[in-house]
Amino acid sequence: MTGVQSLIDSAFPEAPLPDMTLQEAELADHTLSREIGDAEWEAARVAGRNLTWKQVSLDVLLSCSTALSHISVDGFVYFVPAYMRAALVHRANPQPRTEALLTSTVFQLTHAGSNYSLSRLKAFSEGQMKAVVAFLQDIAKVPDFDGREARLSLERYWLTAKAKEPLICVP
Repeated sequence: MTGVQSLIDSAFPEAPLPDMTLQEAELADHTLSREIGDAEWEAARVAGRNLTWKQVSLDVLLSCSTALSHISVDGFVYFVPAYMRAALVHRANPQPRTEALLTSTVFQLTHAGSNYSLSRLKAFSEGQMKAVVAFLQDIAKVPDFDGREARLSLERYWLTAKAKEPLICVP
């Protein structure tokens, strides 16, 4: 286990569980193109019920590739460390099937252009912010697209005073 992985493990608690499973959040993405029945919602709820972020398998993370975009803020903060750890494993041992997971994880942590995205980043505790910064610094070491995005985000947001300012939304 790397130092970054240890930092992630210690910064993100396993309890309490969020109000939404990754499978429900992934299913929410499909509501954009079709109607979801009660049975399908229940199956998604049951599939992820009582799973801590440390118990979520790589296969679940890969099948829930859009979940972080649709999950509640609490769910985002709760499950993003599972994606960060999987992205670090990919970085150490690249596999074609996990490449998109790395890119989507970096995207979720580097795009603060909307109040929606920013509200998710502002929900991290100080310790969780340090873990995210350490993760992005690790990703930034490689001169590829994800490394570039991580470096820019560190320069423009995470290592600036903006990261610690409260989010104020005016209707």
